[in-house]
Amino acid sequence: MVEKQDTSNFSGWLDLALFRLARHVTARPLEKRFALGLLEKAPSLKKWVKAKVVGNNATLKYPRDVPCRSNLFVDASRLAGEDGNTGIPRVTRSVLFSLMEDPPEGLNVVPVFATRRQPGYFELKGHVLPFEQRNASSPGADKDPSPISFGSGDIFLCLDYNPLLMNIQQYYLSAIMKEGVKIYSLVHDLIPIRMPEKCPPGLRETHEDWLRAILRFKGAICVSRTVAEDLRRWILEEAPEKKDRFHIGWFHLGADFERFPPLNESVSKELSCKKDLSVRPFILMVGTVEGRKGYSQALEAFEVLWNRGKEVSLVIAGKEGWFVKELVRRIRSHPELGKRLFWFEELYDEQLSELYCTCSALLMASESEGFGLPLVEAARAGAPLIARDLPIMREVTGGNAFFFKGETAVELADSIEKWFDLFNKGVHPKPDDVPWRTWAQSSRQLTETILAMER
Repeated sequence: MVEKQDTSNFSGWLDLALFRLARHVTARPLEKRFALGLLEKAPSLKKWVKAKVVGNNATLKYPRDVPCRSNLFVDASRLAGEDGNTGIPRVTRSVLFSLMEDPPEGLNVVPVFATRRQPGYFELKGHVLPFEQRNASSPGADKDPSPISFGSGDIFLCLDYNPLLMNIQQYYLSAIMKEGVKIYSLVHDLIPIRMPEKCPPGLRETHEDWLRAILRFKGAICVSRTVAEDLRRWILEEAPEKKDRFHIGWFHLGADFERFPPLNESVSKELSCKKDLSVRPFILMVGTVEGRKGYSQALEAFEVLWNRGKEVSLVIAGKEGWFVKELVRRIRSHPELGKRLFWFEELYDEQLSELYCTCSALLMASESEGFGLPLVEAARAGAPLIARDLPIMREVTGGNAFFFKGETAVELADSIEKWFDLFNKGVHPKPDDVPWRTWAQSSRQLTETILAMER
């Protein structure tokens, strides 16, 4: 007698084993390439994996649920598990909010998320929407998430930057792409590749793997023309066979950040040192404190200015990043801290807006940026701009900033003094002509770019 196997259980175990294998090798490039090579040489296994992954975690819609309309799936996986007040999550939150508030004509905007625990994407419900208060009483908070239901003609936008999750979910995304879903990814920058020495170990390889993964999709939308040109150069260098098949577009980010509800239940607070900041003019720097942002040069430049007897303060707004232990130690033990040097690691939007409105100027000393969001946020608030002379800074400001060159503290100190001379005479570059957009306008430009690629 032949014993009959429990195929349903076996199938489930195999699903889980394959998924865990994919997750395991993601962090190990050599093992990952070996595993991917095996799958490439085993088409029957690939077909089986596709059937299992898609069959278990998505539903192909025939007939379509909503005639004459397609879905725009927006991946916001990171926001499902964390607040989005800074950096890329801030962009994700702002774009998603605007898309849902004013959906593109002919498209149903569907926020989605994925996890590292299982393949597939699921609809974001009320309890995890990034712009709503999250609590146990939110609609659907105690329900299981619904797998996305897709069909040919739908669009999937990878709005988040999450390389590990992308690697884990790449077979799922490839499967829905073969069913007619057009996939696009947002590209913020190529900094880990162009400046690996300023990034954590391994980030360059991770970023390159992520770029190679998205090259399988229909295209990428970059946050600036400068990044789009850099991405084209990288493709010519690393994957020239893709240069004519992979679409690249760009758009600009928005500036009206304070109109979005907070992601937590805390209330706005006034700056604790508001009185101290009003004593003398201050220059503001905004962004994570990390090596490429130019904070070390700026601090040394202000030390030069203070030694010259200049009464001006430096205000830093940004959390601690990587590879800055020595700089952080210098700031926290600096004799001018709380006098002419201030560091805010956590600020509410209202507090940041107040700093933009009251600073003498915003200093953008970064050695590289994908966009430079503080530039447009500050300009919208009426703050003049002092920026390193880089192509991205000129693109974002439209040339309406005071640009400086030089990598030494003395050179930057001289430039700041020169700016103050122009400012006192009223002939400094004004922020009025800096071209900034609202997030609603930015999101429309994003979707128009995607739809132009669809034609």
